[in-house]
Amino acid sequence: MRKISMFIMTILLTIVLVIIEIIIIRSALGYEPKTNIVLASKKIEAGETITEDMLEERQLHISMVDNRWVKDKNEIMGKVAKENIEEGEIIILSRISDDENKNQIEAKDKNKRLFTVELKGDQANGWQLKEGQYVDIIFIQDEKNKVPVTGNEEQDRKNFVQNGAFGTQRISNVRIAAIIDEKYVSFEVDVGLDEFLAYAKGNGRLEISVIPKN
Repeated sequence: MRKISMFIMTILLTIVLVIIEIIIIRSALGYEPKTNIVLASKKIEAGETITEDMLEERQLHISMVDNRWVKDKNEIMGKVAKENIEEGEIIILSRISDDENKNQIEAKDKNKRLFTVELKGDQANGWQLKEGQYVDIIFIQDEKNKVPVTGNEEQDRKNFVQNGAFGTQRISNVRIAAIIDEKYVSFEVDVGLDEFLAYAKGNGRLEISVIPKN
């Protein structure tokens, strides 16, 4: 009888030990290390240089973290936001620029202005355009607003400033400062021509006439 009792106790003890071992193994397998992620502690505007007070770090399980996310705030401090980043948003490295002026459009003549216009392919010579190229801009006014023009570019521009309306106008030798996503063209223009282009955007259409290379 005593042998049977010992045998039963041995079996029960073995079962208990197996259960404990299973619990320990499951706990070990369930453990997952954590890593830092970086979030915006306040809204960061496009073009702003990132400082420490704009950032906060939190910890997440590694399996929840995307490789594109910034994990160390020191990695991006002093760099520039390419676009707006909202408060509480996880920061993605591709939205940060190494150089403040990397994506900035430059004017060759600092006395001129940069003005961007949205164009379609047939208006932009099938997008066979290059930055730094010189083109003529042709404005065709809506029929309802058409008025006679003198044919003199300078005089017609003066008429526009005074009266706000004219028919068809050619602006010669305008430099393309940048082409953005084959959708927008940024022109480097004189003060006054920016007014003309602003008017043209809502009162007709623009066509680009490419000046052939010599």
